[in-house]
Amino acid sequence: MKELFSVVIKNKVHYLILKIGNGINEIVIDIPTSLCVFNTIELKNEKIILHLFKDDLQIDTNFDDLDEQDKIIVYKSLNFYK
Repeated sequence: MKELFSVVIKNKVHYLILKIGNGINEIVIDIPTSLCVFNTIELKNEKIILHLFKDDLQIDTNFDDLDEQDKIIVYKSLNFYK
C-alpha cells in the first residue's frame, strides 16, 4: 500500500510542477517539512529534487527519500498554487 501511495503522490507532485511552472522545470517556493524549509522544487530526469540553499551551500533531497507526511506537505504546498 505504501508503494502505491508513493507512486500516486509522486505523479501528482510531478503534474503540479509542470502545471505551475508552465514549461519551466523548477519552481521557487518555500516548502516547510519536518527536515527543513526547502527553497525550490525541480523536475530533473524524471526525479523530483528539493533544494535547500543555506549560506553558500546547496543541499539536494530526492522526493522519494521523504517520509509520507512530508510528501503530503509538498503536495499541499504545490496544490495551493494550481
